[in-house]
Amino acid sequence: MREVILDLLIEMESLLEARTASLYHACGFHAAIQILGADKIEARTRHVSAHGHDVMGVSLTRSPQFAGSWGDVVFEIDQQLLIYHHKVIPVDFWGKSNEPQLANVGRRRGAYAEAEEFVMGPINELSRMLKAIRITKLKYGRMAKTTPTWIADNPILFQNPKLNID
Repeated sequence: MREVILDLLIEMESLLEARTASLYHACGFHAAIQILGADKIEARTRHVSAHGHDVMGVSLTRSPQFAGSWGDVVFEIDQQLLIYHHKVIPVDFWGKSNEPQLANVGRRRGAYAEAEEFVMGPINELSRMLKAIRITKLKYGRMAKTTPTWIADNPILFQNPKLNID
């Protein structure tokens, strides 16, 4: 009995840890400036509900590396604050539905496990949940070389106190 309780406590701790990790959303430079100006990530990803209805939301990933390969600018979002204000669902395009909200939600184990979280609807008041904005030195360098005045003309992104160029 004691071992069962200990196993449950360990499992509960890992579930809590999983919900404390940052989530990431990647986009291009122009979209990042629009997002920061509106303080909102629009719901542009479509999933199908278990009842056959379209559900619009925002795709996020648990992998900063994947996000970095997806776009020029990566928003790091505090998951705990996000789940307090929004419905967040783990998504696996390859798995079967285990959730009533979406038809293609599930978990897949192993090397091909999906690392996506789906926020139902838009993410409003992003600035409250935004931990960091990340741009690689390479991507920043390309932008600075091709359009140097554009960086100076968009301080909402390029002079943002949360911006990290690494």
